Amino acid sequence: MAVRMVSAACWSSIQTRVRGDIMSERLIAILLRLSIRERRLLAALFVFVLPLAIVFVLIIPANERQTQNRIAAGEARDLRDWVSARASEYQLLETLSPNLSEAGAGPIGISALEQSLVAAGLRESVNKLAAKNDDGVELLFEEVAFVDLTNWLAATEPTWGYVLEAFRIDASQNDGLVRAEFTLGLPR
Repeated sequence: MAVRMVSAACWSSIQTRVRGDIMSERLIAILLRLSIRERRLLAALFVFVLPLAIVFVLIIPANERQTQNRIAAGEARDLRDWVSARASEYQLLETLSPNLSEAGAGPIGISALEQSLVAAGLRESVNKLAAKNDDGVELLFEEVAFVDLTNWLAATEPTWGYVLEAFRIDASQNDGLVRAEFTLGLPR
């Protein structure tokens, strides 16, 4: 039985060599039919063009996607840090003056919000500023400078008398600009 296994392995090896020889012979026959110039062009294709094609089709796009992912992750971390800083500032304000909202500081209204936007130079960027069911405000910026928006929020939010119920900030196609949507409600 061991003799049959050895002979089967040898036979398989012989068949593989024969198939390989036949393929090599066909390739040699095809190359011999070509002129010297054609053979050199074919060699250049395999030596230079094929590796360049692999680089431009596979490696460079993968590197660009990786770079875009790193940038997006950095922007997400920056946004998370900014939201965290605003939350800690809010908590600090609450601990320093817990009765501020109870002391008669009511909502400033849409017109006062609009005046604060004009003073900050952001009124042109507002796409929607509307009352929401008589107890809040909806505010939408399609494209606004992120730094200007955060400065306005930091300066205005403690005094406007509303609670930030919901917000969404998305990066824009243009550098430094964002799309922002805020829903403000009355404190409960």
